[in-house]
Amino acid sequence: MGLNGEMTDSPFNFWSSNGEGVQAWIKVAFKSTVQVSTLEVKNRENPGERAKKILVETDDGSAIPFELPNTATVKVLELPEPIQTRSVKVTITEVYGTINNGLALKVWGIACMDMKPISYREQETKLSLGCDTTLTNNEKIAKMQFVTGDEFLVKCN
Repeated sequence: MGLNGEMTDSPFNFWSSNGEGVQAWIKVAFKSTVQVSTLEVKNRENPGERAKKILVETDDGSAIPFELPNTATVKVLELPEPIQTRSVKVTITEVYGTINNGLALKVWGIACMDMKPISYREQETKLSLGCDTTLTNNEKIAKMQFVTGDEFLVKCN
């Protein structure tokens, strides 16, 4: 409800509280770590059911407030910087009305694979790559001297 990709205010497409208003919340838990950068939020069609302000929280302790318009249009919420998390919680902190507040929500980001270390030649230390690490932006990899025929193995879980 509210997480199925549909952004239409009809049964089973929007999350709604049961008259809770302020402090109503929805939490999205992921199977593994994701790097979240953007959320899309759409208020309900009925003005008496709309959230005015929300708080987006992640399991790293980040808490980012956003204000929503008093319309039923999609609002794109860019996080100040991408956040690696296993969950996103959206709490309504202020409302336009208190009938059955709720919203539709899309969470955008990328899945972070649990990376196993990579090794470069036997004498080198193993390197760990994170969510935002690539073979071109890793300082240790950039310093390596490769010659024709060199190989290295990258393993991802």
